[in-house]
Amino acid sequence: MHFVFVVVDDEKLVAAACDIKSWEPVAEIGYWASQQHRGVMTNAVKAVCALAGVVGYRMLFARTKDKNVRSQAVLERVGFGREPCGEKGYQRFELLLNGTSCHTDGTKPARPH
Repeated sequence: MHFVFVVVDDEKLVAAACDIKSWEPVAEIGYWASQQHRGVMTNAVKAVCALAGVVGYRMLFARTKDKNVRSQAVLERVGFGREPCGEKGYQRFELLLNGTSCHTDGTKPARPH
């Protein structure tokens, strides 16, 4: 399964999208925003993370290219932490979910055993 959430502007045009790429309890999240709609991504990712926690996801992860600092900043503002990545040229970020919302204070809870 693949879930896609869209952000629309006042004219009902797609401004941004955020997706969860599987129904597994640990899933990849991805997102993009149009050049004309900057500034919407952090709130969109926060909302999708909160929803993911409520419906039972335990952890979300994201991969960004090394030089994509804007995307990395979005993840860090939402509370994702950097993790080792085995893919050359990429950064990996993870967010453990607490069942009700994402951690927006920049802290990362202990990994479940």
